[in-house]
Amino acid sequence: MSYAASAFLLTGETIDVTAGRMGFRYFGRSPELGPIEILITDIPGIVFSGDLESSDGLPDYDQKSSPLKKVNGENLNAYTFKTRNAQHALMNAFKEKGQEAFETDIKHHERFLMELGIRGGIWLEGDAKVKDGRAVFKNPRIKPYEVKTDFRIASIDIENGVNIDSLFSIAIHMKGCGPERKKVLMLDDHSHEMNDFTTCFNTETDLLNAFMDYIAAEDPDIIIGWNVIGYDLAQLQKYCERNYLDFKLDRLGKEPDIFSPMMGVSFAFMSGRVVIEGMSAIRDMGYTFKNNRLETVAVELLGEGKLIHDEDDKLAEIERQFLEEKENLAKYNLQDVELVTRLFEKIGVVEFMATRTCLSGVMFSQLEINNAILENLWIPEIHKGGFVALGDGEKKTSRNDAYRYLASEAGVHDNVVQLRIPQITAWLASLFDIDPYSLAQAENGEELPWGAKRLKDQAFIAKELKKLLTYRSQFKDCDWQCRAVNHTLKQCMEESLKSANRFFTPTYKGAIMQACAWLTEEINQGLLAVSAKLVASNDTSLYVSVEEYSELDVETHLNQCIQNACSDLGLEAVVPLCEKIAIFEKILFIKRNNDNFLRYAYLCEEGEVKITGLYNTGPRWTQLAHYFQEELMKQILTGKDWQVWIREFTESVRDGAHRDKISYFRKVKQSDLLEKKDQAQVVALLKYLDYYKPTAPVNVISYIMTLDDGPVPSVLNPRTPDIEHYIESQLARVANPYLALVGKTFEELFHAEQLSLFEF
Repeated sequence: MSYAASAFLLTGETIDVTAGRMGFRYFGRSPELGPIEILITDIPGIVFSGDLESSDGLPDYDQKSSPLKKVNGENLNAYTFKTRNAQHALMNAFKEKGQEAFETDIKHHERFLMELGIRGGIWLEGDAKVKDGRAVFKNPRIKPYEVKTDFRIASIDIENGVNIDSLFSIAIHMKGCGPERKKVLMLDDHSHEMNDFTTCFNTETDLLNAFMDYIAAEDPDIIIGWNVIGYDLAQLQKYCERNYLDFKLDRLGKEPDIFSPMMGVSFAFMSGRVVIEGMSAIRDMGYTFKNNRLETVAVELLGEGKLIHDEDDKLAEIERQFLEEKENLAKYNLQDVELVTRLFEKIGVVEFMATRTCLSGVMFSQLEINNAILENLWIPEIHKGGFVALGDGEKKTSRNDAYRYLASEAGVHDNVVQLRIPQITAWLASLFDIDPYSLAQAENGEELPWGAKRLKDQAFIAKELKKLLTYRSQFKDCDWQCRAVNHTLKQCMEESLKSANRFFTPTYKGAIMQACAWLTEEINQGLLAVSAKLVASNDTSLYVSVEEYSELDVETHLNQCIQNACSDLGLEAVVPLCEKIAIFEKILFIKRNNDNFLRYAYLCEEGEVKITGLYNTGPRWTQLAHYFQEELMKQILTGKDWQVWIREFTESVRDGAHRDKISYFRKVKQSDLLEKKDQAQVVALLKYLDYYKPTAPVNVISYIMTLDDGPVPSVLNPRTPDIEHYIESQLARVANPYLALVGKTFEELFHAEQLSLFEF
């Protein structure tokens, strides 16, 4: 049957169709048709290189002159092929001859959309048949189209044991493009319906199969959760493996590809479904919180917490409820998934992700890959200019050595105005038309203020940056759209300035740094004229200290100064530089060694300390450190004698105060029990295992450092905590960056006090 409809693409992949022939498969959601699948089988792959002297023994491919050339003007050929064998043979031939090939790493299904200018939304026309509840098109006519659609979303969460080695339950909350459904699947000693939303199974195998069947039946486009990739999906995959089950979760009944390229970063790719990690998505939107726990974020954004609070012994309570109060555990599990759904709806997380796709053309599943964003925006413009993309893509790494526009004057500052600015390196690149291509072979180009030259008509990325900055100005009153533009700009510029990126050149990075120096000088000169001062800055904000009771409109003044400076150079900015967003009566800036972040704290009207970039998070910190830092900041920001307070607080800890805050909480791998026996958390866990002899593996431990027995499990209530250990590793480490403001260290603070005892 023939259809004409709009759709929003979610995932794509290059596949083998028949006999090694390549094809492309896409999945998406159509407002008119529901879930769709698109197969493209008649588009060849392509790479670029010079003349290949001999093609003897190579599989079929086509070679013809290409309109694209290298950045030095050298002509290239386009090599097209329809099979993977031909592609691999060509690559080997280029390699054997030492011949440079270009754009060999670009995935064929991504190039197809990129060259068509498709950014999320499409209009398609063609024949389709219905299969597994979705319309399947083969080689339809496709063009870019602006699409607004809802998605079917599944919020999922699991509960499992630590001392009890078992999956307890799985909760699913379905919303969008169909009826809302709430379901909990739980393990019990017999199969039955516990209540109107909970079904129990007597084996882990049956529970897992029921979950996979439920997902297949509800057919969500998007799966969301809190640490859903790094924990929930990874654990479910592990449980499936030990029950000899295939973890069938995507729209083709295949297992998801779950991997973690670095600590704390996880990805999950699957055909037809997208997984959105709640923690990282909300962080990408620019929100900051005291920690990343769902409880913390839900209380701040929704005003409600969880049924089992984080400050309780959560793991023990979950295990107790599983054994004694399964219905309460089901309610808790369901509340978690509902909280995540409401969080996503409250701040527009899915809309934020969809807007990023519309801005960059990168599909949902690839949005966290910075170089994908950059290439999708840059390469089509480079091709329009008659060039191939620089490099071959093999330089891509996660190395993060990008230049950042960052400065701060450590200390407490009064009457500080915060000015929001566009992503500043993007703003400057668009203003000066800075681009690796515009700077290459630009002997006859226009001169920049610092002496370098560039050809404006080859500033390919600058064109896209100007579009994004214009969108940002248009969207500034729409929260999630503005955040989407900001994050896209951030991804582009951070990636382009990494030395490992394919487009990077030292000349390009140098030009960006020179432009930042020019801007800083213009800002400082403009502020000096009105007795104001720039005390801190980063890629998205300026912090300006003004005189008390000053009526200076900093926003208008700075914008006029920069506009005048641009006019003197014959330049015109796409958008104004800054806008005022906050005023701080007092704000404290702190620097740490090799800092890449702006770290500050201030008191809000309610007297609560608001902190950015200064939280001491991670397993090496205790609640004692968190409490000490917040109280110390209050002392500093309210003008108290905070050095005296540090001494008094430290003595109170020596005298026995705050003993409820000194436990460490660490995870321990089973392999650590053999390989890392000297580490404190392993020593403590071994003592726990020896004392309690649990039957199931234990992978978390809470412990206290003691004087006479080293690390001891907190549950054993040790009587002799090593207080000097906590003073040195917690209090001193927190206090030293603040004491550096007055030229002291924690040790010197107490040494001076001891010397005073001998004064007569």
